[in-house]
Amino acid sequence: MSKKLLIILLLSTLLLAVALLLALSPIGKFLRYFISWENSAEIESKASFDNNFELIMETNKKGSKVKSASISILDNKTKNVVYSCEEQYRVIDFGGAFWGKGCYDFWIVSGDIGTYCYHYDNASWKKGYLLLADQTVDGKIVISFENQKREFSYLEVPEAVLSVLKL
Repeated sequence: MSKKLLIILLLSTLLLAVALLLALSPIGKFLRYFISWENSAEIESKASFDNNFELIMETNKKGSKVKSASISILDNKTKNVVYSCEEQYRVIDFGGAFWGKGCYDFWIVSGDIGTYCYHYDNASWKKGYLLLADQTVDGKIVISFENQKREFSYLEVPEAVLSVLKL
């Protein structure tokens, strides 16, 4: 093999390695966030444990400089949106939305505003706030819903949420 061909092969391998490293690293996520298309939209959905509901996560810019995610719940029988979160989550800080295990509760993980549980009760969802100081009381995660608290065992909480909370 000639030296020229060997140098070209080594440089192309190095370039590919750098591209893969950037694509998979936090720096790559940061760059993709700022180099995304102006009005691009992406939709991701996750079915509930029994397929009755669909957790819809839509990311877009819609005229804003910050790409954000909105969350809604679709009833799979009627195909109607039955719940929409009021908040928009910055995509760069958004860790995802996850169904609880075997229930209709869902969890949102966001690096900038925290972790929230939306508890399903009486055919609607209530937003609960994770109480960081009390998050592990006797092996349970404590969530505050308005004026009441609810405890979740680790078995009820999605693995992705537990890993973010480092539990």
